[in-house]
Amino acid sequence: MATQGGRVSEEYVKYKIFPAFDVVYDTKKAKQYFEECRDSYLATLSNVLIDYIWQNEAFSLKTFDVGSSDSVSELSPPCLHGCTNYGDNCEDEWFIVYLLFEISKEFPDLIIQVQDEDGEFLLIEAADFLPKWLNPETAENRVYIHQGEIHAIPIAKSISDVGALPGTPSVGQAVQTIRSYSCRTRMPVKIQRAVKKRIDG
Repeated sequence: MATQGGRVSEEYVKYKIFPAFDVVYDTKKAKQYFEECRDSYLATLSNVLIDYIWQNEAFSLKTFDVGSSDSVSELSPPCLHGCTNYGDNCEDEWFIVYLLFEISKEFPDLIIQVQDEDGEFLLIEAADFLPKWLNPETAENRVYIHQGEIHAIPIAKSISDVGALPGTPSVGQAVQTIRSYSCRTRMPVKIQRAVKKRIDG
């Protein structure tokens, strides 16, 4: 996470990109695979990144730590991740959101999570259109970007409620749910338009 003088910055945006990936893998091949993914994503964005001037820290992607005991688990599947301290320039934060949306359009297998110091900040832009069940208290690990759109996993009302999850889902559960039931998790058009309007400035 971004820091200032050894302290965690209060103005940051963190992001995780989850490619489709089999969790049974060879460590060396996995590292190579994620490095190739990172290179492909950055190459896709190169035309818009080359002339952009960052006020503080730039957008960056790191591979997951293949040496960590919890690198791959139901709670936290392997991913590319980054954290950018955007200082007092919110436009840098929203430019990163734009980059993530562009990556998700170009690589339709991706599930992307993006949060800042306020949590699920994408929802703030669409506050007038959110379903009653979705609020800051219920949104943890439920909101993602997939194929250029906002997805949010509904709260399960019963054990047979397909495409929904109870309580606070793990990231692993959430990613798998969106992959399997994206038609159920896709947010309504009004929410998509509100977020897109903010991205477009």
